[in-house]
Amino acid sequence: MARAANRIEDVLVLTEHFPIYTLGRTTRPEHVGAGWEGKSINGIALCISDRGGSVTYHGPGQIVGYPILALRQYCAGPKAYIHLLEEALIRSLAILGIKSARRPGTPGVWVKDHKIGAVGVRISRGVTRHGFALNVV
Repeated sequence: MARAANRIEDVLVLTEHFPIYTLGRTTRPEHVGAGWEGKSINGIALCISDRGGSVTYHGPGQIVGYPILALRQYCAGPKAYIHLLEEALIRSLAILGIKSARRPGTPGVWVKDHKIGAVGVRISRGVTRHGFALNVV
């Protein structure tokens, strides 16, 4: 990994994906149905991911951010990092006049009863991978 070897600086990659469901490490068969390997949901492909979390949809109308960071420079560990990502989303939404908040025990950012931001990360050799998905439409 270039970041772990200090060959690149920290970077944030932002993108908007074609429709896909990613399945994080806590995904269970009942989340997507039995025999889901190589299948799709309503014609949308399923992709296994090594990030934390369960099933997440990515597609048009959503900004997906992939921070590639040397984590120790910013916080103590995974829980603190997830908190920082959520806080960044909450503050960004506040700038746009959207009041959002965390929900205890549930990662992500919520506007009332609707999840507007998902967080799923992986940390390898002290470097972050994956990140957040923010629904903008």
